[in-house]
Amino acid sequence: PQRIERSIRARIPWFRKRLLAWFDLNKREFPWREPGRNAYEIVIAEILLQRTLAKAVARMYPAFIETFPSWGALREATSEDLKPFLEPLGLWTLRSAILRRFAEAVEANGSKVPSTRLELEQITGIGQYTASSILLIVYGQEAPLLDANMARVLERYFGRRTRADIRDDPFLHSLARQVVKVP
Repeated sequence: PQRIERSIRARIPWFRKRLLAWFDLNKREFPWREPGRNAYEIVIAEILLQRTLAKAVARMYPAFIETFPSWGALREATSEDLKPFLEPLGLWTLRSAILRRFAEAVEANGSKVPSTRLELEQITGIGQYTASSILLIVYGQEAPLLDANMARVLERYFGRRTRADIRDDPFLHSLARQVVKVP
């Protein structure tokens, strides 16, 4: 990991505090953020949210969870069973395949959601962001949710990234890990 300059590290606590305050004032309510959601419900939301607006997922999420309430139900579902739920989100055949592969991975893992980045990213269709969101939300691990929006905010306050692709930028990844690190 790239080392973050001392002057930048010194500004992180203030930035973290302001970011959390902003979220407290501006957060949006979604069904998957409700207290008591289990790992299945959270992972399903994270997969459905890939390249899709949250409000579109929020409209169909309750019915999806009601129809497919478990990994077993999802694993048994056919693409045609999933189509009415996924088609309005776009990329429905891709989402269907990812959901079913994830259900198979959970089954192969003794009915537990994989708990390491390596295990998660080995599932086709699960990239850095989705793996991080699962590690953070399901397992409480310090994992930054580095996407184009977070990259833009970090760059505006801390300076330009070093590479065009945020997935491979050592400055952004080191900085994002420092921002989410619990003091």
